[in-house]
Amino acid sequence: MPKKFRIFLIIFFTLAFIVTAPPLIFYAKGYQFDFRTHRLTRTGNLFVDSYPRDALVVVNGKTSIEHHWYDSLLFYKDIFGMVKRQGTTASLISNILPGQYSVEVKKNSYHSWNKKVDIKPNQTTSFQFIQLFLDSPQPVWLDEGKIVNRWSSPNKDKIIYQINSDSSKSSQQFKLFTTEKESLISLEKLTNIGKINFVSFAPNAKSILFSAEKDKKNTYFVFDWAEKKLINLNQEFVKFNFIAFDKQKNTVNIKWAKNLPNTVLSKLDNTVYSMNLSDNKMSVFFQANNPFTDWLESSETIEILTMRQKKLFLEKYWLNKKNNGQNILTAQQELPNFPFIFSEIQPLSNSRFLTNKAKKEFMILSPDSLGQLSVSTNIQASELLPFASRNNYFYYNDHELQILDISGDNPEQNPFKREIINRLSPIISDASLYPTQNYLLYITADTSSQQNQVFLLEIDNRGGTNNHLIFLSEKIYTCLADSNSYLFCLGKAENKEGFFKLKIQ
Repeated sequence: MPKKFRIFLIIFFTLAFIVTAPPLIFYAKGYQFDFRTHRLTRTGNLFVDSYPRDALVVVNGKTSIEHHWYDSLLFYKDIFGMVKRQGTTASLISNILPGQYSVEVKKNSYHSWNKKVDIKPNQTTSFQFIQLFLDSPQPVWLDEGKIVNRWSSPNKDKIIYQINSDSSKSSQQFKLFTTEKESLISLEKLTNIGKINFVSFAPNAKSILFSAEKDKKNTYFVFDWAEKKLINLNQEFVKFNFIAFDKQKNTVNIKWAKNLPNTVLSKLDNTVYSMNLSDNKMSVFFQANNPFTDWLESSETIEILTMRQKKLFLEKYWLNKKNNGQNILTAQQELPNFPFIFSEIQPLSNSRFLTNKAKKEFMILSPDSLGQLSVSTNIQASELLPFASRNNYFYYNDHELQILDISGDNPEQNPFKREIINRLSPIISDASLYPTQNYLLYITADTSSQQNQVFLLEIDNRGGTNNHLIFLSEKIYTCLADSNSYLFCLGKAENKEGFFKLKIQ
């Protein structure tokens, strides 16, 4: 090889290294040249995942990668951010210049997911819980007939409904549906029991406490649907029968015990009685000096709401500490004088939730630095439901869906933050949390069109929220969502009425 040619090769490769090495190094470090600012800029990444997967990810409307014969030679094209990006979920798109991008995730026969996404330098912006829902689900009927009544469990995973298979009242049946096993159970033992007035689901999720009216007589029952066992409380507990019917001036409160297995608590005046369903024994659980309207028990204490001198007080007593036979009072707090009772929801903190169901109002009490409860806020809400994974609550009223955050940095000054997720003109008739906990399932009643609409609303409002219309029908009473991509609804559709399911994913 001639000496001049060798010198030429050395100079050429030296210059090539000098030219190519810095861009390659910067690219490896996550830098690109931004033609908008004419400087090297640290890039960011975007991670997108969805259920179901293999959905197309579109960034700024670009859906294809251009391929040219010279692409392998012009590495600068990728370094300077000129590649059109695409991918299918789950997808990590790297080396994106900072700024706002329109991102769409789409799949045939599904609602599209759209966001305005802010990409930041040296950060990965992640959307990993995207739910894609079918755009035209068709009802599959599980039960047909006129829906007479219905009762949902507090966390909306079970429902009992009363249905007429024909026009005669003698054909009324009670059915139980659970999303856990997707099973529809016929409750034959409840068929001729009378008009059911209220239903309360047991903490073990296997029994219900309810009252039934027949021949102008109200009777309380417990039904275990797993063992198909019906217990008549008025027959099994003679003293309870006396409480329920010989004191007409008093309203008997009755509820499941929170910390005693297979036990029902009932109240008359200033005494709470426990009824153990395992051995059919009844005993005094708690006794106060004065009558009270409601109670909330824990493993060691009991809190009661009582009226004295036309004022409402919350009092807290030790259950296992007594003085001269009386439970020891450990705390007392005066409250606004309204007819509130304890809410059935389980508190996620030391706060307390009181409710006035007639006015659709909740009063929230939070502890101060000394542990005393005081009124923190009042909210107008039809229902209040806790998130399973965080210190938040979801609630709704006639026209708003909101999130209540109780994880404030300074709980004494600002314990709660409220965020409106959506505000609507139609009335919200029912709402619940989707099993993934990142979408809200709600039903609206549109008076103008005389139709009900079922929506799934994304909670993550970064770059806007996705609000998907899932189903439109003449009447939807309620819907339950399971973890297997189905909605189970009571309502009217396709000129039918009853219980049906919709495959939405």
